[in-house]
This record gives sequence, structure tokens and C-alpha cells, in this order.
Amino acid sequence: MPIRRLAAGVGALLLVVACTGGEPAPPPVPPTTSTIGFAAVSTPPPTVEVDPAVDGAVAEELVAEIDELKGEVETLRGLHFLDPPRVAIVTSDQLAARHGAILDASFDRAGLDLDTRVLRMFGLLGSGEDVRSMLADLSTEPPTALYDPVARAVVVDGSVAELGPAERSSVVRELVESLVDQYHRVSARTETLQDDGRHDESVALAALAESDASYFQLV
Repeated sequence: MPIRRLAAGVGALLLVVACTGGEPAPPPVPPTTSTIGFAAVSTPPPTVEVDPAVDGAVAEELVAEIDELKGEVETLRGLHFLDPPRVAIVTSDQLAARHGAILDASFDRAGLDLDTRVLRMFGLLGSGEDVRSMLADLSTEPPTALYDPVARAVVVDGSVAELGPAERSSVVRELVESLVDQYHRVSARTETLQDDGRHDESVALAALAESDASYFQLV
């Protein structure tokens, strides 16, 4: 969810600036992961759906790589998947379509409409401009993988013959989102908060989940 990732990144940057007061940041501390009481045995392989338009040999290779990454995610995050993660391997066009739909669904329309009116009132936006369209324009490039909270599936680009470091980190990020959603129902809770008009709480919860996924993506 690119907008939530943007919010998480901006929040983290502001926190660093506030805490350092302009001084150079200390070197990063290597992360530690508690494995107390955590069994090394992974859950069953992902449940996989492959679109017929995707090359079968490529899909088979991707499934093997994703299954390996699933085990690494469980170890790093210190949690087992309650159910085998669902994975959908689709074409690039299908991934882009899903990305656009998820992005549109993630927008807090009431909040963005209010932001638009305020910015227009101060003359910072023209009459034909709105915040929602601007945010959509900033997030048009679909990633290698994404987590679809409605289908509760990690959707992967089947045109990628082999997952390099960047692609692997993208898949890891979405697997973490899927794992955390199984335990904490983040997607459903943020949607409920939005429906109740508790927009700040919804954004805060989404940013927390996005930051968690981003952290383990970097690890």
C-alpha cells in the first residue's frame, strides 16, 4: 500500500530529525531476533494459484523461491503462519491492475477531500487539482509483489524469471504483511477505523504495520 508506506517513511524521517537535533545519526545496531519458544519447523508450503498466461517453468521456480523466503520470514519475524500463505502468480498487467485497485481502496476519501479543500482555501492547490489524484500519480509503478488484503494473498509478478535481491526483498515485505495480518487483522481493523471516522488512528495503525514490514524487508 504505497500511500501508507509513504506515511511510514515520512514519520520515521521526522522522528530521526527530531531526536538527533541535526547531529549525525549513530551507526545502526544489528537487529536481534528472539527465538525463545519458536520451533524451527516451518508451516506447510504456500497455497499457490498460477494464472494460465504465466510460463509454467517460471512459475515453478518462483514457487520454490517463495517457499524458501516464507521460512526465512517466519524465523526473522518469530511467528509461524497460522495458515499457509496464499500466493497468486500473475502477469505484469494483472499485477498492475491489482495494484491500482488496492491503492484506490486504501485512500481515505473523506480525509483527502478535506485536505483538498483546506489546500485550495490557502491557494496551495488549483481548482482542477486534488490530493487524491496527486497521490495516485506518485504511486503508479507496480512492485514485484504486493499483498492483497481482500484476497489475503501475496501477488507476485510471473514475468520475473528469477528473484534477484531487490525482488526477494519485495516478496519478503509482502509475506511479512500477510503474516502479521493473520495475527492482528490489520487490514480489517484499519478499514473499521476509517468507517468509524477515526482517520488518525487508522493511518497510525497502517503506518505501524508498514514500518514493521519495511524493517524486515531491509533485514
